[in-house]
This record gives sequence, structure tokens and C-alpha cells, in this order.
Amino acid sequence: MCAPTQTFIFCTCKEHGKISNTILPNYNWTLHRFKGWKETILTGKVILPTQDLENKVTVENVLHQLNSEKLFDFEYLAQEKDCLTVQLDDGNSTVSYFKLKYINGSWKEGGNNPFKSNLEELASGKIKIISPKA
Repeated sequence: MCAPTQTFIFCTCKEHGKISNTILPNYNWTLHRFKGWKETILTGKVILPTQDLENKVTVENVLHQLNSEKLFDFEYLAQEKDCLTVQLDDGNSTVSYFKLKYINGSWKEGGNNPFKSNLEELASGKIKIISPKA
């Protein structure tokens, strides 16, 4: 796996109250904690995830950074089955996304079943570009 050439953080953007010019427009993330299974008869059609959301926001880059450094602008300790959704909304009702799940001590591609999982939202926000590390 190659080291990413651009690094970023998952920013809640609460500290300053305004959006900086280093924020990637239309990129959002949501972090959920798995709270257990629920009974449901719901079924549905889901949009398939993608590997690359452009601007170097890829499954590979995010996994590499999540598993090697702190990427959130708040105190966070990952727990089994936590799920991070990263999405790009193009403004025309088309949403591209991917999900990452914390399993056995590291982040992996995939997510919790949206119809059968009881999830609690921990945080959400924007993606902020930071200087590449030398």
C-alpha cells in the first residue's frame, strides 16, 4: 500500500464556527457506534459503495491514515464495529460513498448492515486538507 501524498483530518468544524478554505466542499463524514442488532422486516435497495471519491479521498488512503495516525479533531477511541461513512454529494442528488468498519483492532473496508444494526451517531463533519508530512 502506497503512502498517501495528501493528508487530511475528519473535522467536526465546531472549534471556529466557520468553514475554512482547506475544507473539501461537498465531502461529509459520519461516525457511528454499533449498539447491537435490531429486529426488522425492512428491506431495501442500497447504493453500492465506491473506492474513489476523487481528491485523493480513496478507501486505500483513508484506511492507511486511519490505521496509522489520529485523524479526528476530537478525542476518540475506536471500538469494535464502529463505522465511518465518507461521502461526496455532487449537489444533483447523486451521492458517492464508502464505509469503513473497525474490526479486530484496525479499520477495514465495509460497514454494518443498515437495516439490522442499531447505531448511535458519535460525530459528523467535513474533510479538511492538511499539509503533507515530510
